[in-house]
Formats: sequence, C-alpha cells, structure tokens
Amino acid sequence: MKKILYAFIALTLCAMGAVSCGDSDDDETITFSETAEKAAAGTYAGTFYRVQSGLTDTTMAAGTLVITPTETTHAAHVALDCPEFTVDKRVTVNIAHANHGFVFANDQTNSDFTEVKNEMEENITGHIDERGGVKSSFSIAQRSGRSTKRYYFTFIGTKQ
Repeated sequence: MKKILYAFIALTLCAMGAVSCGDSDDDETITFSETAEKAAAGTYAGTFYRVQSGLTDTTMAAGTLVITPTETTHAAHVALDCPEFTVDKRVTVNIAHANHGFVFANDQTNSDFTEVKNEMEENITGHIDERGGVKSSFSIAQRSGRSTKRYYFTFIGTKQ
C-alpha cells in the first residue's frame, strides 16, 4: 500500500512540474496614445458637496474642476472653483492612467518627510472614469467670522 501511495505522490509531483514549465506569458503590454496629464486635461463641471467638521449636514453648490497639463510628464495643475463656498484653489498633482481612466493626487511631504507648501495646504485625491466622470475629495480650513472651520469637500462632475 505504501508503494502505491508513494507512486501516486511522485506521479502527481511530476504532473504539476510539467504544467508549470510553459513558455507562454499572458502579460499584456498596455500602451496609451497620450500621457495621462494630456488625456485628462479639460474642464469638469459639477457639484461640490461640503460637510463641516463635527457636523453631518451636507450643503451643495455648483462649481468646476479644471485640469491643465504641465511640462512634466505625469503632472498637472488642478484648479477648483466654487464661488458659493469661496473655494478658489490651485494645486499641482501627480496623475496616471488607471482602470481605463485616471487617478490623481498630491502629497504634502517630500521624500525626506519635510512639508511641501502649496495653495491647497491639504491633500487632494481624485479619479476620472472612462466616461469622463470625475470624483475628487479634499479638506480645507476656511475663515468664518472670527473662527476658522475645517470643511470636507467632494466634487462630482463630468468633462465638458
């Protein structure tokens, strides 16, 4: 009985070894006709959703997000404009192809973990889908009377 078991194990190992020795790789090479910052460039019109820190009420207002390519590959300028919420911010982001669309984000630290100053003074992230829909999130501190309040924003829009 032991001989049959050892023979079966040896045969199974040989079969598994032969299966894994193929030369065919199914790795797909993906090429794009444009770099991400150029392909995603444009004006996106939509709605800003704002929530004050510590509260649950959401307010909405119309606005735009404009992406402009820079001279650096995979970098773009993002302009956020919403007059009703007094949002008029500019920031440079990294942008890349992802899931038939694009993702973009900025980071507030250098590789040596020192802070980078920009007009946003906060991180921003976003995703653009294959149909031109964009969703972006960020937070900023805004002056309201004598106090400063933190607001969390989400922008949802489409490319014009």
